[in-house]
Amino acid sequence: MVAMQPWSPALVATLRTAAEAIAVPRAEAETSITMHAPLELLARVGLLQYLDDDTRALALAKISGLAADYVATGTPVTTSAAVDLPDLAAWWRART
Repeated sequence: MVAMQPWSPALVATLRTAAEAIAVPRAEAETSITMHAPLELLARVGLLQYLDDDTRALALAKISGLAADYVATGTPVTTSAAVDLPDLAAWWRART
């Protein structure tokens, strides 16, 4: 097995993919997975630095599995269209 630095680009890419998946709320009713996945991801990421390379590889597989399980819980909530926010500085100047 190739030695992996605790925060290698490959590790960060795996974590980013998992975090992006888990960050999207689900449209269906909440489940244990949807409620706890964000906290579990944070805990697992925090522990990575203490693991040897082989154990870290297993932990990354678990993190990827957690993200896959989360995605499988249902339909992602769709986001609304982008909203044009006013130029707050101009708004403030107009008020004064």
